[in-house]
Amino acid sequence: MLDRMLSVLRGFLAFDIATFAEYAMESPTPSAATPLLIRGRYAVDDGKPFPWPARWLHAPSGIMDWTEGKDVAASDIDRFFRFDPSFRALRKNPVVEAYLARGVRSFIVAVHREDGRPACSLTLARKGGPFFTEEDRRALSALELADTLRLVLAAYRAKSAAFHMEIRDLFAQHARPEPVARIAVERLCEQFRWDYVAIFRVAHARARFELVQQHNASDKKLLVHEGYTQPFGAGVLGQVLRTGSPIRVEDTSKRSRHGYIQIADDARSCLCYPIVLDGCVEWILDCESSEVGAFQQPDEAELGILVGEAQKTIALWFEMRLNRALLENIDQGVVVVNQANRIMRLNSMAAQLLGASANDRAIKTIDPDESRARDEFRAREAPSIQGERLDRFGADEDAKAVLTTGHVAAKPLRLRGADGLERNVVASSRDAEDAFNRRIWRLTDPKAWDWVTALEYMRTTVQGVAQQTRGPLLLANALVSRAHGRVGDNPDLRGLLSKVRASLLKTDITYERLVDGLEVERRPLGAPVAADVKVALDAFMNELPEEDRKAVTVTLAEPIPAAWVDPSRLRFVLHSTIGYLLATRLPETVITVHLHGGPRHVAVELTTSVHCDDDFMPRSGAADPVAGARAGAQEATAHALSAVRRVIESNGGKLKITRRPGCLAIRFTLPAPPRGRTRTAGREPAHA
Repeated sequence: MLDRMLSVLRGFLAFDIATFAEYAMESPTPSAATPLLIRGRYAVDDGKPFPWPARWLHAPSGIMDWTEGKDVAASDIDRFFRFDPSFRALRKNPVVEAYLARGVRSFIVAVHREDGRPACSLTLARKGGPFFTEEDRRALSALELADTLRLVLAAYRAKSAAFHMEIRDLFAQHARPEPVARIAVERLCEQFRWDYVAIFRVAHARARFELVQQHNASDKKLLVHEGYTQPFGAGVLGQVLRTGSPIRVEDTSKRSRHGYIQIADDARSCLCYPIVLDGCVEWILDCESSEVGAFQQPDEAELGILVGEAQKTIALWFEMRLNRALLENIDQGVVVVNQANRIMRLNSMAAQLLGASANDRAIKTIDPDESRARDEFRAREAPSIQGERLDRFGADEDAKAVLTTGHVAAKPLRLRGADGLERNVVASSRDAEDAFNRRIWRLTDPKAWDWVTALEYMRTTVQGVAQQTRGPLLLANALVSRAHGRVGDNPDLRGLLSKVRASLLKTDITYERLVDGLEVERRPLGAPVAADVKVALDAFMNELPEEDRKAVTVTLAEPIPAAWVDPSRLRFVLHSTIGYLLATRLPETVITVHLHGGPRHVAVELTTSVHCDDDFMPRSGAADPVAGARAGAQEATAHALSAVRRVIESNGGKLKITRRPGCLAIRFTLPAPPRGRTRTAGREPAHA
């Protein structure tokens, strides 16, 4: 915008140098006596940009009285310095020195004012004659540049607002702290034209400030060594932590009350600003410059607005990261405490273990006094324990000490809940500084802990037993394969041997299959989401042996809506029901799987033909050992359907098994997702 304006302006007035400057008051509560600050935003010499040699210029006290808010012209710069005694000091100002070094001899100034104070100005300068005259000043005033300058100033302010949004947008849902910190320091240097910006973490666990990220935008020696730390009680960082307020140091070479620590050779001024989360200082922005007085009150004010807006976004970002941590531990109690050991967040399981849940199903006691206390507690509203110190829930001194200092390894503790009842838990913690200096505790009911321990023992046991049985099974399978090649053209014998091979292949029970079944027994509901039944069925079909896959025919009634079910539970249901039918079908028949649904549910219907004489009924006088073994296999397989029923009914569906001579049919339904929960797990995204 300024380039276009100056190209037009050259048609009315000749000039060599042009600068646009923004004005600010040195105090946040300005008065008539408040010193004026000038910041160069734009400078060109013969159309080529050049940087201002200083970030801020302290305007002499009489300069605004000299302009009186009007456009002015100085026909001779030497006469200008003699106009007011306070102007003489400008000769030593770095900006004026730069103008003089470029040969400026006269200049003319157009000023835009807001609320009675100067807001910005455009200065045009000539290096030689003819000098600017009063006639040139009147010609400039006739152009009424104030509105144009107002628009230019508004454009710079809009750029600052856009930068604020850019910083806020860094904290996206899946953003990682390290890249965010790196981009933030680089963009702060670029936007404010600062030499150096660093972010220090307030590491309460070690009582030190730790360097997170730094960026040096100049050729000065401002970088500190990687891994630099500083104790809490030292330097400007320590003062910021104690006061919770920003601190500026005009000249670091002079002794100051802030105790500035010189950690970079060329640092001459600094501005440190706290970043606060939940009332606690979590990080400190350290802005350094090789120029004395580089940071002024307008910098502090603008950085304060930026940090204030960013803190709101950081708080939401923290909530998302924290909620993800809580959701990832739905089988454990999760408690998040701050550096004061006060409870910030906890999930429902933790609320139960700390006696703060009105639906406390973890309490099982036969003591009548405790039962009465529990009933009285359930009758009133559950207390809120957020903000309470975690260590106050320790039932003894050992538990209080552990809950105060933390404990990495799992340790049994005795807790006294908000309901007055005592419980045993297994507790462990970690200091999650990547999640903003929070300590995360995991609390486990000992019964659940015993379950996990039992699974570990089961892993070892099953692996040993499976290894012992796998050898004989492989040998039996090899012998059947050899017999299959020697039976000649006897189709009945070949069919029997094929069934023997298929049965042998299904007897290799893995640990994963056992754990899958145990987990379903333990938590039949799981974590429901919108699951695509067709995708789950296709995935299961692809896992079947080719012979079994050919025996299953799938039909669809489009469209098939999603089902509200845990995908792992859906896989268990499909595996169990289709596997049951594969075990009971006639060799010459197929299994039909039909999918259809409506707005409220998804239905899966499975049918197959079975031997009429089996009929799933006890047979009197059965002497055929093969028929008896087949009946036993069917009965054993039917036990899995009881777990299937629990899964389906826990998820709000229904299971119906129809047995009649020569036919077996299984039909189950699953509910459709609740309104608004339409994102489907397992479904490929649509392509445009």
